[in-house]
Amino acid sequence: MTARRPLALLVAAAAAIALLAGCVSIPTSGGVTAHEKQTDDSSDGGFAYLPRGPQKGDSQEEILRGFLRAGLGPDDRYAVARSFLTTDFSSSWNPNAAVTISDGSDDTVERESDDTLSLDTTVTARVDATGQYRALPGSVVDSMSFRFAKEKGQWRIAEAPDGTVLSPGNFSLIFAAYPLYFFDPSGDFLVPDLRWFPTLPSTSERIVRTLLQGPAAWLGSGAVISAFPSGTQLGGNRVSVGDDGTARVDVSDGVLGESTVQKRRMLLQLEASLRSLNTVTSAEMTVGDIVVDVPGGPATGVDSDPQVDSSPLGIRDGAFGYLAPGGVRDLGALSDRVVALAPTAIALDRDQSSAAVLSSAGVSRVIAANASGVVDGRAGLVAPGIDPQGFIWTAPAASPGEIIAVDDQGGQHAVALASPIPTGARLADLEVARDGARVILSLNTPTGPIALVAAVQRDGQGVPVRLGAALELPLPSTTGAILDAAWVDGTNVAVLSTRADGGVQVRVLQIGGKSTDAGRLDSGVRIVGGNGGSGGLRVLGADGRVMQRGGAGWQATGLTASVLATQQ
Repeated sequence: MTARRPLALLVAAAAAIALLAGCVSIPTSGGVTAHEKQTDDSSDGGFAYLPRGPQKGDSQEEILRGFLRAGLGPDDRYAVARSFLTTDFSSSWNPNAAVTISDGSDDTVERESDDTLSLDTTVTARVDATGQYRALPGSVVDSMSFRFAKEKGQWRIAEAPDGTVLSPGNFSLIFAAYPLYFFDPSGDFLVPDLRWFPTLPSTSERIVRTLLQGPAAWLGSGAVISAFPSGTQLGGNRVSVGDDGTARVDVSDGVLGESTVQKRRMLLQLEASLRSLNTVTSAEMTVGDIVVDVPGGPATGVDSDPQVDSSPLGIRDGAFGYLAPGGVRDLGALSDRVVALAPTAIALDRDQSSAAVLSSAGVSRVIAANASGVVDGRAGLVAPGIDPQGFIWTAPAASPGEIIAVDDQGGQHAVALASPIPTGARLADLEVARDGARVILSLNTPTGPIALVAAVQRDGQGVPVRLGAALELPLPSTTGAILDAAWVDGTNVAVLSTRADGGVQVRVLQIGGKSTDAGRLDSGVRIVGGNGGSGGLRVLGADGRVMQRGGAGWQATGLTASVLATQQ
């Protein structure tokens, strides 16, 4: 057995920098070039990467290195990568089965036999065949085996794992996030389900195929639903996009028997999911060459990006309302009733008619027209949430699994958890998404902080009964204790955590994606979302200043508050 030695897996970071600087040649051992893509009926343009194919006389290691590097070229069904394979194996290898994302820091190659090499690579994330991205906690080492055979006197790969291996930087250059949209059970909201695909002329087809397969498993069990009947498939004419931006989607004939309401919802799902391609503005369905008649067009009155008031909401100088430089824009009698409880946390409902308020007495429902009433008097409750159906969500910090949802009549409904809570964990925050279909649980455990997202499963009357299997969001191992969290938008969550130097850190966690640093502040006790992505975030400092993220980091808004409230 030979000694282990480093294997250059992928294009160096310098190559990406050169590309961004305007160069079109990527000098990685003479292996890769880049050219501007020609935009066609379903591509959104960008760059195509053209790795070099095998060279005469290449050794097994050179073939392996070239094959791995060819993962940068998804064009023409990874034609360059297939050129490193034997003729028989080339037809069965599936590059779309998975993407292994590796930082390449400790990669080693070892000879197992005269015709076999093994590669050990440190994996940071994986993407499966349906485009679902999963960041891995800590470092995981994968061992991959590659068997070689000679074909026409040249070494080629005869056996290898399906899928490709990419560095995080190269993954970001080639792949993009595409939200698929499904309905919440009420039909009032579209809920995003983020997937990752390479940017190719065929991306529209892959989006539709994956949409028709249904939501990710963690969003299943009725938490979200598709308007398409089970078993619907893409037809022979597939997906084409006209010059007017209309995507024509050919589907199987099962859709013809559905009601007009369902067809309108199908059309809306298609339009919303395909609009992440900047060439698509609308959609229509066909069965064969016949356009499916959908009276009224796509369903209307469905919210895919719920918005709130652009001003932060909170309490200043004894007044509750929307904060402005000149004062507080109150909410009438509701404001007075909220302030009377001396609250420490507030969540305002969607129509601004009621609020969930945490005070020394517990959590109360406050309504402008009626007297306030305590709906959960348990000790040690975290800040409450309120969903679009009017349920107030509460849980004690010391017992994260004891979540209840309180209806507008005061009835308490226990919400079961499909995933176990780590022993010794304390709940820092519970945040209900504006669509009411998902909940974020921020936990501090003996082994470090954890951010979980779980889908809300409801009964036939819309009562929350269970949180489905939780998806852990990517937090760096250096993250301090979580103080608070907030929904940034439908696919991102912001987490406010402590730092060793006494300040606080904000990170934005993508649901089904990556974690990004959103900057540091000297202090922070509360974070809330707004509109416009991370630019709408507000952090309340320990000194009462309200901070907003800007181009140069976090900046003072000129506003102050004693309590910063969540807008549903």
